[in-house]
Amino acid sequence: MCFTQKRLSSKQNDKIPKIRGVKKKKNKDSLSALCLRCMSPLPYPLETRRFPVDFPLPTAAPSTSGGHGRIRNSSSLNISFDNGRSSDEDGMDEEDEAFNRDEDDEGKEGGASDEDDGKDDLEGGALPKTTRLTQQQLTKYAPFFVENEQGTIQPTFSMMYQTGQETWRTTCEKTRHVMPIHHHLPIEMFTTPTRVREKTAKTTNNMKKMIIEELDKPERPSTNQIIYDLDTAAFDGLPGPELAFPTSGVKLDTSKDLQFDSRFESGNLRMVMQVAPTHYELFLSPDVNQMRDHYQWFFFQVSNMRKSVKYTFEIANCLKASSLYSQGMQPVMYSMMESANGWRRVGENVCYFRNLYINEHEEKRNVEEQKKKKYYYSIRFNVTFQNTGDICYIAYHYPYTYSFLNASMSLLRKRRQENVYCREDVIGHSLAGNPIKMLTVTSLASAAEIASREVVVLSARVHPGETNASWIMQGILENLLCRQSNEMYRLRETFVFKIIPMINPDGVINGSHRCSLAGIDLNRVWDRPNESLHPEIHATKAIIQYLCEVVNKKPFVYVDIHGHSKKWDYFVYGNNAADSWRADDAMEVPLVQIEEEQHLALPRALEATCPSRFNNSECRFNISRAKESSARVNVWRQFGVPTAYTLESTFCGFHKGQNAGYQISTNDLKEIGRDLLHSFLEMIRN
Repeated sequence: MCFTQKRLSSKQNDKIPKIRGVKKKKNKDSLSALCLRCMSPLPYPLETRRFPVDFPLPTAAPSTSGGHGRIRNSSSLNISFDNGRSSDEDGMDEEDEAFNRDEDDEGKEGGASDEDDGKDDLEGGALPKTTRLTQQQLTKYAPFFVENEQGTIQPTFSMMYQTGQETWRTTCEKTRHVMPIHHHLPIEMFTTPTRVREKTAKTTNNMKKMIIEELDKPERPSTNQIIYDLDTAAFDGLPGPELAFPTSGVKLDTSKDLQFDSRFESGNLRMVMQVAPTHYELFLSPDVNQMRDHYQWFFFQVSNMRKSVKYTFEIANCLKASSLYSQGMQPVMYSMMESANGWRRVGENVCYFRNLYINEHEEKRNVEEQKKKKYYYSIRFNVTFQNTGDICYIAYHYPYTYSFLNASMSLLRKRRQENVYCREDVIGHSLAGNPIKMLTVTSLASAAEIASREVVVLSARVHPGETNASWIMQGILENLLCRQSNEMYRLRETFVFKIIPMINPDGVINGSHRCSLAGIDLNRVWDRPNESLHPEIHATKAIIQYLCEVVNKKPFVYVDIHGHSKKWDYFVYGNNAADSWRADDAMEVPLVQIEEEQHLALPRALEATCPSRFNNSECRFNISRAKESSARVNVWRQFGVPTAYTLESTFCGFHKGQNAGYQISTNDLKEIGRDLLHSFLEMIRN
């Protein structure tokens, strides 16, 4: 954050509030933050810039008749493209709603929400209109259910495998990007296990330290040096078709300071300003084509560092009013010189606060329209690198790319147990042309045996910035395909799994936080997905409809896996008809759903099988009007699946049992995937 105002004297520094006691920490942080708000605001440096990368959208396909007659497409399509920032008035996202229910004082100052509300169709107690494919349209999806006719006796694939780096390069080169790409990421970044579990960072007095540090610095120039600018560098200096992999280190260029880059898969960094010799302000890129602002996911490369020098990084255009970064969460870093250590948590003096930047154009418009003020927030942390001339990657959370998913699925299928049936299908293509893949997993069986098995449907990564969802899915795939245990054997003998591991590949590939290339949240178009604009949801929903109406078998359970930026542990959201915005729901659903509390089946099973990680107290089962277009509610309402859930996992760590006080690792996330599988056996026993 750029302090250009007159500095306070040392005596004034001493007047920064000093409050004793751990219970007073929140008050200390609030009073320290108040010191910032007494200072004059600063103009947002990207206010007048148009993001240089976009994607031309196809014409929306004609809407499909559904249970309510011929209708227009999802309400998400009817929001004007004004690049305005989403607000709490527009309806909170799943995690913001739950968070504000418990922490009513947090986020009242314009914390961003990530939802397209679509309230125009929900007048009074009226249900939203939904689309449903015709039986003729559903025939397109018959090849994805061939096990019902042929059984699973036949070999599932025939493929020539390459080895090592050649396989990884081939996989990366097949990925279709919209954002510019300068180099590929090394596969070791994803295959090297994370270090030993790390405790949450200390946060006591971090805000106070930050303010004193700023006030003690020399007066800064009115203009700061721009070190990295994606707007001008986006397509400059890109290599030819043969993209390189990063080396383990580079020779230090003493004539330059730190160097940055984000032109790689899932990278996100738009601009870097050097505001002091070792202090850098970083600004994130928007989601491509976004209709509302989304700034949270970051993933960038930094190089040309000197060891034992304390560098300050400040990501200065976050939007949410609160974050686990103020409660002990740290970013993650991967060092090319120390690649054997994998990703590790880094950052000292981590703090999260509202900074001084304002968008003057938006501020004026908000005043005219009598809207609440919107603010920018900073994640600030110090890093002391261990090696001069290293190349390091820093991210919001453990990255997981589309290319790695494809490489991993190929390898897991090769290493699967002999009695495991695994078929990979392409159920559709994203807007950029990337395949949307589905795995069918069960044990070898005849068609008659397959007909007797329940079907479990799992999906993940509809929100690109929620990389923890992919690591949970990685744990599911590794256990289902490769693990030798009685539990995994029984799971494959009992269920047929339909798994869509990455619903939104374009968002993941291009470093978005929330949206697809259509510029909207795909978890808000399940009511009426448009085949041209939302092919990812159109195909996924069609799979569930085919299962319900052609196979005539509702999912035993449907789980959509997400990440939560404000809560600890992991938990689920479900659907309780008795706790719905629509009073008639309690009377219209089968009575057995309410009497047997079927919506509690999964959380009860998780509580029984993994109480040390699962936090039952964070689960919620209310059905709000704004969530009617989400996967969880739509699958429940439109297809009558009482066991439809959103699973949410923390980005930070745990508050329970032996895990309390530790930050989550990729191993922990994969174990959550295993926990989820075990819970399905518990559910069927009950």
